[in-house]
Amino acid sequence: MKKERMYLVRSVKLPMFFQHVFKPEFWILLITCACLPAYGLTTKRKETPLFKDEKLMMAKKTKGLSFFPFVDITVKGKVVDDKGETMPGVTIKIKGSQLGATTNNNGEFSFSAPEGAILTVSFVGYKTLEIPAAANMTIKLFSEASNLDDVVVLGFGSTQKRSEQTAAYSTLSGKELLKAPVPDMTNALIGKIPGVVTRQGSGVPGENAADIFIRGRSSANSAALIIVDGVERTSFGNIDPNEIESISVLKDASATALYGIKAGNGVIVITTKVGKAGPFRISYSGGVGLVSLTGLPNTVNAFDAASYTTEGENNLIAAGLFTPAQRTFQDSELIKFKDGSDPLRYPDVNWYKAVTKENWLRTQHNLNFSGGSKFATFFISLGYLFEDGMFKNFQPINGYRTSNSFTRYNFRSNLDFNLSKSTVFSIKFGGRVEDTFGIRGGVAGTGDTGGTTAIISRLLAIPAWGVPFFPEYTSRATPELAALDDLYNNIENPRIGVNTFNPYSQLTRNGYFNRINNTIESVFVLNQKLDVITKGLSFKGTLGLDAFIIGVRAQSGSYAKYQVDPVTGELIPFSGFFNDNLGGVNSSRDGYNKTNIQLGFNYDREFSKHRVSILALAQREVRGVQRNIANAPFANQGLVLSTKYNYAGKYFVEFNGAYNGSENFAAGKRYGFFPSVSAAYNVSEEKFLKNIHWLSFLKIRGSWGRTGYSNPAVTGETRFLYNSNFTSGGGGVNANGGISGANNIVYFGNGTSATANSVVFQSQFGNPDITWENSVKRDLGIEASFFKNRLKLTADAYDEDRTQIALRRTNSAPLIYGATLPIVNYGANYNKGYDLELSYNNLGNNFNYGINIQYSRYRNRVVINDEAFNLPAYQSLLGTRLGQFVGYQVIGFYQNAADIAASPVNNATGVRVIPGDLKYQDTNGDGTVDSQDRVTIGGTDIPQGILGVEPTVSYKGISLSALFQGAFEVNSAVLPYDPGRSQVYTPMLGRWKSPADNETASWPVAKPTNYPNNPSYVLNSFLLQNSSYVKLRNVELAYQFPSTLAKSLNVQSIRVSLTGQNLYTWTKFKGGLDPEIANGATAGGLSNSNIYPLSKVYNFSVNVQF
Repeated sequence: MKKERMYLVRSVKLPMFFQHVFKPEFWILLITCACLPAYGLTTKRKETPLFKDEKLMMAKKTKGLSFFPFVDITVKGKVVDDKGETMPGVTIKIKGSQLGATTNNNGEFSFSAPEGAILTVSFVGYKTLEIPAAANMTIKLFSEASNLDDVVVLGFGSTQKRSEQTAAYSTLSGKELLKAPVPDMTNALIGKIPGVVTRQGSGVPGENAADIFIRGRSSANSAALIIVDGVERTSFGNIDPNEIESISVLKDASATALYGIKAGNGVIVITTKVGKAGPFRISYSGGVGLVSLTGLPNTVNAFDAASYTTEGENNLIAAGLFTPAQRTFQDSELIKFKDGSDPLRYPDVNWYKAVTKENWLRTQHNLNFSGGSKFATFFISLGYLFEDGMFKNFQPINGYRTSNSFTRYNFRSNLDFNLSKSTVFSIKFGGRVEDTFGIRGGVAGTGDTGGTTAIISRLLAIPAWGVPFFPEYTSRATPELAALDDLYNNIENPRIGVNTFNPYSQLTRNGYFNRINNTIESVFVLNQKLDVITKGLSFKGTLGLDAFIIGVRAQSGSYAKYQVDPVTGELIPFSGFFNDNLGGVNSSRDGYNKTNIQLGFNYDREFSKHRVSILALAQREVRGVQRNIANAPFANQGLVLSTKYNYAGKYFVEFNGAYNGSENFAAGKRYGFFPSVSAAYNVSEEKFLKNIHWLSFLKIRGSWGRTGYSNPAVTGETRFLYNSNFTSGGGGVNANGGISGANNIVYFGNGTSATANSVVFQSQFGNPDITWENSVKRDLGIEASFFKNRLKLTADAYDEDRTQIALRRTNSAPLIYGATLPIVNYGANYNKGYDLELSYNNLGNNFNYGINIQYSRYRNRVVINDEAFNLPAYQSLLGTRLGQFVGYQVIGFYQNAADIAASPVNNATGVRVIPGDLKYQDTNGDGTVDSQDRVTIGGTDIPQGILGVEPTVSYKGISLSALFQGAFEVNSAVLPYDPGRSQVYTPMLGRWKSPADNETASWPVAKPTNYPNNPSYVLNSFLLQNSSYVKLRNVELAYQFPSTLAKSLNVQSIRVSLTGQNLYTWTKFKGGLDPEIANGATAGGLSNSNIYPLSKVYNFSVNVQF
C-alpha cells in the first residue's frame, strides 16, 4: 500500500516564535527535523500540538514552502514485567507528544510512529523506559522497587549491574543524603547503610565528622579507605551533598581486594554528579536551619550544690577525715544561696546557660548548572555553608567576635568531552575553602579547636555558687556599664579548684584563632575504546592532582581579674594581671601536594551466553612532604587484576587481586599479593522457579579474600619502623658527681674544669621485618525480592581473621631490659557478625508507602595480645572485645564502720573509705582491693549492634519520612562528676545516705566533689554508663508543587521540605549529654572530657529546577 505523504505546517506569529526559541522543546524538534533523512509523515490520528498556544495543521505538499518530512512505520509488540508476565494498561507514547497507545489485556500494542522516534513507556509502580521505536518489540519494565539493573561504582571506577554482583556492598543515593541537614556528610550515613557503625565524637562546627567503622572494629586503627571519583582522598565529609551522585560501601574482601594493602578496613567510594546531554538546566537548593543542643550536662543550682558540698564535708567530719573548720559554708550561708539576696558573695549562676545560646542559625545554599550536547556535557556546582557556634556574641572588647563559627565554600566542575565515537576525555575539578573561627580559651595552641572545647571545661568546672556573673553589664552600652563589666564580670574563685577560669573573661579577652583550609582535588580521565584491535577492549588513564593548604592566624590576650572577699564583699585584684590589648599576630602555613596515576586496560565482551570482563591496571600515588607531619613523601604503587565471568545471567565467578606495596616498610618487605575469589548463583533464573510468581529475584553469593592495612596502630609511630633512630642529648646531669642516669648528659674532666657533654643514644630500635596487618575475610550472602520486588531482603554473615597487628611487647619484656623494644607484628584479633536489610514498598497511583529496616551486629575478640607471663586468667584480655572496659567490680555499699573493718582493705586510691562508699570485689582474695583486682566490666566504647528503621509515606506531592536509629551494647566511661572540682550533677542527688538506700541509690555517699582521690570515683561497674540509645535521627516532610503551578512560574519544578535532625533520644545514659557523643570521648568526668555537644536542627529548604 502506498504511503500517504503529509506535512507539518506551522502558523505562528513572529513574537510567539521568539518565545519558543527559548524552550527546550523547540530545539528538540529542530534537531530532530534536521537529522531525520525521511521525506514523508503519515498518520490516521488528529495531531496534538507540540507547543501551547500554537496551531498545527495537516496539509498536502504546498509549493513555495520548505519542510522536513517524516516516514511512518507500524510499531507493534508487547510489554512484560521482569518475570516475563504480560502487562495490560501500559502507556506508550512518542517522546515529546501525546501520540501513542495503551497495551490491551494481553499486553499488546500497535500504532504508527515516525521512523527513529523515541518511545516513552510508563506504568504506575514501574520505572519509566525510553527506547527507540521498532517494527516488532518486546519491552520489559522493572518495578520501581527493583534496582537489579542499577549500576554500582566499584574499585578504580569500574561499574557493574547490581544483579551481577558477587561481593558484599551497599549504596546510598545522593537524594537520600539530602534528607539529613548535616554540614558533614559522614553524619548522613548514620543508620542508612547496614554494616556501617558510626560515632560522632564532637559537635564543634567544622570538626564534627563521624568516626566510621565498616563491620565494626578488627584492629585498633579501623579507618576505612576513602575513594572520590576513583582517587584516594583523606575524607569526604566536606563535599557539598548536592555534588554527590552516590556512595558505595565495599565490605568484603571481594569488593575491596583491588586496593590490597590499604583495604583491610573496607572502602567507601564516592561518585560525584556529571552532566547529561540535553537542555541547559539550573538547580537551586537552599536551606536555613535553627540549631540547638541535643543535651546539656545537668548541673544543679547553687543551693543544691552548696548543700551537697556541706553534706559531704559533714560525712568526712563524722569519719574523722575532716574538721569543722574546713567546711566551705556555714548553715546560715546556705540560705543566702536560696534567697538570692547577695548575688556577689552568694551567686547562683548556671555558667553553661549564661554564655551559650538557646539556638542559632545554620544556612546552606547550592546553585548548579548542567546540560550539554553529543560532544560535551557539564555539571557545575557552587555551594555555601555557614554554621554559627553555641557561644553568645558578647560585645567585642578586643575586636573579635566571641562565638565560634564555620564557613565553607564549595566548587565543582565536571566536564565530559566525546572527542570521537571511541574517545571520551573527562575533567573532574573540585575545590573548597573552609574558614574555622574559634576562641583560644586558655589553650596555648593557636590553630585548633582545643580552645573552644577548653571553654566548655571551664563552664563545667564552676559550680553555680562559685563565680558571680552580671549579664546586665555585658551590653557595655555606656562607659559606666563598661567599667562595671570590666570589674564584676572578671571575678575568679580559687576555692573551687584548678583551671577554673572565668568563662566570660576567656571568651571576651583571651584571644582567638582563624584557620583557613584550601583544598583542590582534580581528576583527569581518558577513556579510549579499542574495538579496532578487538571488540570490547578499552583503555583508561587517570591522573589525580590534589593540593591542600592551611593557614592560621591567631592572637592572644590577657585581662585583670579579681576575687571577692567572703567577709566584706570587696573585690581584691589578682597580682600581676592587667587588661591588655591583644598581642602580636601569630601565623603559620602548611600543606602538601598529591599525585595519583592509574593506567589500565579493560576487556568486556559477550559471547552468546558467556560474558567475560578483565581489568588490568597499574597505579602509583605520591603524597608530598608536610611540615611537622611528614618529613618524607608517602608513596604506594602496584598492579591490579580483576576477572569476571557470567554465564547466562545465572552463574557468576570473579577473581580479584592486587600486588602493591608501601614505602613504609624495608626493601624486600614492601610488596604483597592480595587475592580474592567470589561466586554467585542467580537461582531465580532457573526454569523451575519461573512459575513461582511471588518470587521476583533470588541470588546466593559467597566470597573469600585477603587484604592488608599498612598503617600500624601504634600511636605516633607509624612510619619507617624498620629504621633505628639515634638522638643526642638526654635528661639532666648528676651534679653530685655520681653515676648519670640512662641517656643523661654526663661530665668529663677533673673536678675543677668538668664540662657537660651530651650523650648520643639509640631512641628507636628498628625492626627490618615490620610489615602490614593481614586480613582474611569470608562472606556468605543472600539477596531476594518478592511480590514483584515490593519486598526485598539482603542478608550477610561474615567473619575476619586479623593477624600481624603491630604492637610493642612492653608488658611481656623483662624489666632488666633497659631499652624500648621495637614494634613487631604480633597481635591477632577475630571478628564476626551479620548484616540484615529488609524493605517493603507499595506503589499506587497517588498513595505510596514503605519501610526499610536494617540491623547489623558484630562481635570481635582478642586472639593474641601483649600480656605479662603468668597473668591471672581474670586479668587477661584474651578472648575479650576490642575496647573492653576494665575496672573494679562493685558488690555493694559499705554499710557502716563495722562493715568496713570486716571487709578487705580498700586501697584503690590509698584514701580511706567511709560508709556509703562503693565496695569492690577482692578478686584475687589477698585481703586488699587494689589494681590487681580489676576485671573486665561492661562492654566496649563503640556499639556492637546498629538498628535503622525508616518508614516513608507519600500522597500525590506530599511525602513524609522518618529515620529511627539505635545503637546497642555500648558503654561510656564519661561520668557525671568532676574530680578535683566542686561541680555537682543531678545524678549525685540520688546519693546513698543510709542502708535503706542500698537498692535505690544512684550515687555513692556524698563527699566534697573536689575531695582528692575519692575511692568511689575510680572506674567501676556501678558508675560505668550504659550509653545505648534509640534516636529519632531524622524526619522530613516535603511537598512537590504540581507541575502546572511550577510551569506557570516559568520553572520546571519546586520542592519545599521541613526536616529535623537529632530530634529525640531514648537512653539510660546519665549526665544530660547525648550518649552518642559520650561513646567516643575521653574517660573521666564531664569537664575533663571537654565535650562539645551535638546539634539538634530544624531546617527549612527549597529546591527549584529551572
